[in-house]
Amino acid sequence: MNLQQQEIYQEMQQFINVLDELHLADSSIYGMTETQKAMLYDLADYSPNIAGAYARGILIETDGYEYTEPIILPEAGLKSGNIVFDLPNIETFIPEHVKIYPNPALDYIIIELNTGNATGAVVSLFDNQGRLVRSINIPARQQHYLLGLKGVQAGMYVVKVDCNGKNIGSKKFSIVR
Repeated sequence: MNLQQQEIYQEMQQFINVLDELHLADSSIYGMTETQKAMLYDLADYSPNIAGAYARGILIETDGYEYTEPIILPEAGLKSGNIVFDLPNIETFIPEHVKIYPNPALDYIIIELNTGNATGAVVSLFDNQGRLVRSINIPARQQHYLLGLKGVQAGMYVVKVDCNGKNIGSKKFSIVR
């Protein structure tokens, strides 16, 4: 194994050790000791690998861990091109709840949400006939979501966003192929 593979293996081994300890103690993830939580926090905070992702998932569920998923934009050369991403200045931010770009889209759209202190959002994608194409749950405090459009045909679509069971906005966009 090369050095990167060894690091991934060791991190997964740490994660599996925590799960194994819980299994041997006949306990669930909700019964973790402070030492076990500390091991998961270490993985969640410092591992960009799969063990860190698993640890974050468990800690979000059991301990209120807060994590903001980074936005990774496609590289130059893809059909939708390269996007320069700037967060708006909070003083000049226009309080529009939903933004979608690029429009027209080819491979993906970025959905930008201004949901305030909502506990999460449900994003629904409808075709021009009003049929539901996709529905995605977006966790609280995540303000940007990259939605891949693989398998979605060219045409006009509507993205509808619901927060706390209430429609906060919708936007039309088109997909071109």
